Amino acid sequence: MSDPTKIVIEVQPPAAAQVNHVLRPRMVVSLHPSLSCSYVTVTLQDLAGNPIANALQGGFDAQGPGTFTPSGSSSSSSRRPRQYCVFRNLSISLQGTFKLFVDAQLMDEYGQQFERVASGLSNSIQVFADKEKVGSTKICKLFILLPYV
Repeated sequence: MSDPTKIVIEVQPPAAAQVNHVLRPRMVVSLHPSLSCSYVTVTLQDLAGNPIANALQGGFDAQGPGTFTPSGSSSSSSRRPRQYCVFRNLSISLQGTFKLFVDAQLMDEYGQQFERVASGLSNSIQVFADKEKVGSTKICKLFILLPYV
């Protein structure tokens, strides 16, 4: 059985990206069915785990219409499917190598105290200032040739 305190990153962000361009594919995370949380957020971190302020733009809070989608309504948490969150239109405004830290938080009944109930960490993303460095010709040709093989 999976750990209910671990957020699983089902769709990782790209390994390479360009500064200020939307990360594609969109990051999709799943939460354990028994987890109760108020919202899910994402923050940018350097490789040492230090948060990077003001460098992540876009929908970094998965709360709101169309972004946090529970995928089941069964009353039994052991049979209920995982809950999924999609982070839309994320972009990074700094050049460097980073990871995205995702955490689920639960608010108290007064909406004042927050408790982290689950977390997860993406693979590394290398962000380039120059569009030419993001992809290589070999990789592009490989993607074109794969369907014909």
